[in-house]
Amino acid sequence: MGVADMTLFTVSAIVLLDTVAASAAIGVSSLSWWVLLGIFFLWPYSMINAEMATAYPEQGGIYAWVRHVFGRRWSTRITWLYWVNVVLWGASVYVLFAGVFAQMFLPDMSLGAKLGLAIAVNWLVIAVCSLPLSMSKWVPNLGAVLKMVTFLALMIAGLVYFLRGDMPLANEMTLAALVP
Repeated sequence: MGVADMTLFTVSAIVLLDTVAASAAIGVSSLSWWVLLGIFFLWPYSMINAEMATAYPEQGGIYAWVRHVFGRRWSTRITWLYWVNVVLWGASVYVLFAGVFAQMFLPDMSLGAKLGLAIAVNWLVIAVCSLPLSMSKWVPNLGAVLKMVTFLALMIAGLVYFLRGDMPLANEMTLAALVP
């Protein structure tokens, strides 16, 4: 994976569409929080990944990094803990997806059908993850691009709404409002 792939992968993993609702609930100060997040999390995170990837250029990610420093036992433990995290997170995301899908397209969908859809999506993800990295890396890359296009469209729509001046903004855009 190159720099562009890692950047898009990070965007895909961190920037979620439900972030729009959370940011809207926080208000104008969420803009400051995003700047702080970029400075104090995203920048150091990218530097850590760049340093680790250049120091240990082999495939394996966190497993390879921990194995070089602490040995096979700890690298196996960290990989297992990461796997457990992904299993629990993934299951919740698939169930959420099935519920949202049902609400949008099939409101009368039974619970069994929703769980079947969640399981099917899980197997789809497993199939994609089983592909070679050169092919499977395009899934998060495409997801990141689609997320950025969606966010850009929402920002442009908000700017157009603001510039039209038909209705007042829901929040004041002042320096005091930007303070986290």
